[in-house]
Amino acid sequence: MPGELDLNHANLDDENIPIAYAVALPKFIAMSLSTLGVYWLFWSFRAYRNLGLSKATSGVYAFFLTISLYELLKRVEFAAKKANLSVSMSKMPLALTFFVLETANRFLDREGKWPFWLTLLLASLPVLPMIMVQRRINAVNAALRPNLPLVSRLNGLNIAWLSIFTIVICLCLVGSMLPQEPTP
Repeated sequence: MPGELDLNHANLDDENIPIAYAVALPKFIAMSLSTLGVYWLFWSFRAYRNLGLSKATSGVYAFFLTISLYELLKRVEFAAKKANLSVSMSKMPLALTFFVLETANRFLDREGKWPFWLTLLLASLPVLPMIMVQRRINAVNAALRPNLPLVSRLNGLNIAWLSIFTIVICLCLVGSMLPQEPTP
């Protein structure tokens, strides 16, 4: 039937593979905010890989997460329904909210005239719908994969990314507060 998901290749029956990518919320929030969304490339790549997509397809979907989030939510909801789990993913509102916030983040201040703190605030807003997405994914995993723990530890690479991005953001904040010389 057209428009129906073909998830025969998905890892839905393997109890050792989580549905999408089950990450503890504190780690997800810390990585999302400190990297200003760059972490979502890795997160969505892992989510699509765990749903059975090839590396190339997962990479394309991850790169275009702004427009492919709906597809990810649809796949997670399908996995839940296949296991007779009643879950509402609120796919369209979450995907649309994420799309609008990400698009606004990219295109509103094209001339760089806004204060850096406002730009930083705008850049952190897309994490709100993503937190709701992650909560739903974790709920599906808790029901379907109760023996699999959430990814909650920060490994060395996570700590390196957190450190580098946090230092860069702090330096940008300090730099934006320094007095600027008038241009002649």
